[in-house]
Amino acid sequence: TDKMQISSKVIYSDVQHAKRFDSYESKGANLSISRIFSFGTFTASATHITNVFDTRKKTVSSLRDREDTSLVTNFILRGDINQLLPFLKKINKDNNIYYTMSLRESNVNSTISSYEIKRSFGTIGISKRINFND
Repeated sequence: TDKMQISSKVIYSDVQHAKRFDSYESKGANLSISRIFSFGTFTASATHITNVFDTRKKTVSSLRDREDTSLVTNFILRGDINQLLPFLKKINKDNNIYYTMSLRESNVNSTISSYEIKRSFGTIGISKRINFND
C-alpha cells in the first residue's frame, strides 16, 4: 500500500576459502515489513541463514561437522526529528535534522558450542543534512 511495504529475499552463497574448514554453503531467507506513521517510518526484519561448512577444523573438533544457524532481527524507527518532537520545529525550520533508533539481535546456534553466540545492539542517531547549493 502507499503506507506499508512487505519484501522478502531468498539467500544462497557458496564461500570458498584456501583453508577448506573456512569454506561453507549458505542458504536462507529474509522477510521485512515497513510502515509509515505520522512520527516516522518503522521497519522490522528477520533473516534466517544456515551455514554448512565443507570440512571439519580438526583443532576445534575432530568428531563434529560444523553447521551454524543464525537468526538476525532488526527493528528500526527513523524520520524527521520534527515528526517525533514537534516542538523542535522552531529550531529545525528547514526539516534537515533526522533521527534513527534501532535494535538488532543476532542469535547463532552451532553444532560446535564454542561458535554459539547471542548479541544485542541498540543505537540512537541524530543527523543533520547540509545543502551546499542554497
